[in-house]
Amino acid sequence: MLDRGTLLNSKLFVTYNEQTETLEIKWEGSVSSNEVRQGYSLIMEYVQRYKPVKWLLDFHNRDKIKRTDQRWVFKNFFPEALRIVSNDVFVAVILPIGSSHELVQELDGDELIQEDNFMIINHFLYREAAQRWLELDKSVKAGA
Repeated sequence: MLDRGTLLNSKLFVTYNEQTETLEIKWEGSVSSNEVRQGYSLIMEYVQRYKPVKWLLDFHNRDKIKRTDQRWVFKNFFPEALRIVSNDVFVAVILPIGSSHELVQELDGDELIQEDNFMIINHFLYREAAQRWLELDKSVKAGA
């Protein structure tokens, strides 16, 4: 079952697919700093409601966001989401070629760890490949 989802400013669509237990997030177009924060506030509502361990982020048609906004997502949103889910979180990100390096180049890694839980991020060019990766058995705890 798929919840009906939420659309924000026709640039962000968020839904939770109960059948695949996946939080699906799709951004499109140019996104301002204010829209980034509003969007992640909406996404946080889904994180609190469903506590999803599998996320599908489709940034394929979203323009680049400002570096300060990108840092805000990694320094504020991801650690809080990881704390709320209280489990490993697997994030499949669909990006155009060349964008994945820019997405993570400034991370020190601490943002993606909360107690014994990790946010594992993998980049893909196509939705199908991202979905296949999320469908893999994620029951083995990293490092166990």
